[in-house]
Amino acid sequence: MEEKCRALGVTLSVLWTAALPVFTQTQSRSGSSSAHSSALEYGMNPSFQTWSSRAIVFADAMARPREFVIYNQGSQGSAPSIPFGQGLVGEGWPDPNGLGPGDFFGALFFGVMDGTVPDGSTDPYVIVWEGSGSCSLLGQYVVGEANRTANRVEFFIDPDQGSPNATLSCLWDGPDSADPVRNIHVWLPGMEHANQLFWPPYLDKVRGMSAGNGPASWRTLDWSRVNDYGRPLAFDGFVFDLEGQITPSSPSQGTRRGMCPEFQVAFCNAIGTDLHLSLPHRTNDLTEAEYITFVTDTLTRIRDGSPGVPGVLGGQPFAGLDPQL
Repeated sequence: MEEKCRALGVTLSVLWTAALPVFTQTQSRSGSSSAHSSALEYGMNPSFQTWSSRAIVFADAMARPREFVIYNQGSQGSAPSIPFGQGLVGEGWPDPNGLGPGDFFGALFFGVMDGTVPDGSTDPYVIVWEGSGSCSLLGQYVVGEANRTANRVEFFIDPDQGSPNATLSCLWDGPDSADPVRNIHVWLPGMEHANQLFWPPYLDKVRGMSAGNGPASWRTLDWSRVNDYGRPLAFDGFVFDLEGQITPSSPSQGTRRGMCPEFQVAFCNAIGTDLHLSLPHRTNDLTEAEYITFVTDTLTRIRDGSPGVPGVLGGQPFAGLDPQL
């Protein structure tokens, strides 16, 4: 990384200076009036945020899938994506041109959960989406459907009806490439109109750490999936490019590209904990200029926030990191 910076006449100290607003408060907590007043403060490195994680971070289960697949009596492999940067509707979502007869698109969002899937037997899961097509849930836990309209449907989910490690997925059709199914949200029970990004039980659990003070810092190494960047394609890797950066509007926050910085910031703001940011260090897929662009963009989004996304938090803008953190 240092060689790439120097190739553009930019030193690591410049990048570090840009990052200082994110980190300096961690070093000055001992002299602050922070609620973290115990003699020994500690941070936390949360686990991966994806379909198999028993830590349910988001109120929207569609933030968890690792990939989208073509489904026809089982997975038939990865689904082709609508390409980025061409002005196409639904970029990043599965491309309807890849559907054959009897095919659906699918996304697994719960599996190997050991009985921790949220109960939706009374208060249902709610799917909402855009585009011409229909969505459903698939799995042993599905016990009923109700109130289906053109772009919304409710599903009742009873985790006692199957194996503790059974899977739960979203399936959808829609062959219209001019109006593909996109922007799918699978709201967990009670979350459709709650205007919340995170699953409240997860927030409560984190806030309860350190005798109710919460962690002093939040190291997002695994949320960012730093060690998946630069992995060879032959070993389930991907091409590190700028077009595929994860943003609040990305189809999922559970892929090998990790979680967008805006959501990491929103979590730290909600908990009142310092953000210990992690950035990819294996960057051979990018030119020197592209990597500097990536780092600068990431730090700017952390400091200043970014525009809102329809269907998420009522479309309100995403705030930057609280200056007190």
